[in-house]
Amino acid sequence: MTGPGHRRRLSAPLSHAPFRRCPLTITLLVAATALVAVGCSVGQRSPAPKSATPGDPLPPPPLIPVVLGGGEVRQSDPFRLNSAVVNGDVLTLVVDYSGGCRDHEFTLTAPRSFQESDGSVQLAITLIHDANGDRCEANPTEQLRFDLRPIERLYQESFTRDSGTVYLRLAGHSGPLVYRF
Repeated sequence: MTGPGHRRRLSAPLSHAPFRRCPLTITLLVAATALVAVGCSVGQRSPAPKSATPGDPLPPPPLIPVVLGGGEVRQSDPFRLNSAVVNGDVLTLVVDYSGGCRDHEFTLTAPRSFQESDGSVQLAITLIHDANGDRCEANPTEQLRFDLRPIERLYQESFTRDSGTVYLRLAGHSGPLVYRF
């Protein structure tokens, strides 16, 4: 009953009254904030390591072994080969591709047999890209480093010589890549 001398008592202090009237609003705001935070981190790749001080070079990516006799030929997702260089026992490739939300896998395969032509030993190598279903449209560039020592060991087994030269024919690259060991 309200009348002169009677005051209506609030169940909560005045500063909290708007929140008590709108619990759904608060719940929605909290849920939306959580969704934005989770949505921005799910499926993202961790950032590239930063150098300790400006100007310091980043460490090279890890070596990926060449797969010999890769078995069945797998379909490759699209990529562009920007450069290919052999330095010692390492083949360094720079590629770019559409994606950026999932980790991409690259495999370098080679048959277990060489081709010989005019005294040179050749080996066809194939780079296979697995985008793991990544549908993002960023265009990351990645440096890949492949360990060529399995090719050296295969050569030594095949020709019973410790040293040699193999001309690597990489699909998408003009001209052979020369691997001397």
